Amino acid sequence: MSSPKVIRFSPQGPDSGLEQRGVPSVAIDGTQPDTSGARFWTGPEGKTRAGIWTSTPGKIGGAAQGTNEFCVVVEGKIGLIDRDTNEEEIFEKGECFLVPKGANVIWNIYENTIKYMMVAEA
Repeated sequence: MSSPKVIRFSPQGPDSGLEQRGVPSVAIDGTQPDTSGARFWTGPEGKTRAGIWTSTPGKIGGAAQGTNEFCVVVEGKIGLIDRDTNEEEIFEKGECFLVPKGANVIWNIYENTIKYMMVAEA
């Protein structure tokens, strides 16, 4: 059995390209961001995955965060608004953040954005 290979992330997505996801059903304030993404890796049991996500400007959010999600902003600017306090934390190119499972946030995408993420269903 061979050992796992290192996986390189690219802003263009994996060799298969990005999958258009269209307008999220949880758009807020009448904004209609278009999103796309792809998985670079899925763990053996499918509970951990890593990939890329892109979005045009807009606000999205639904129920509380269902997974733990670690993100790296590759391009753009994202704000996370805490629904309980209405406080916003802003992240730009090169910055990282973690949205823990159960967090109740609105994603405020200020400009065309690319982020890498790793999601764990813990």
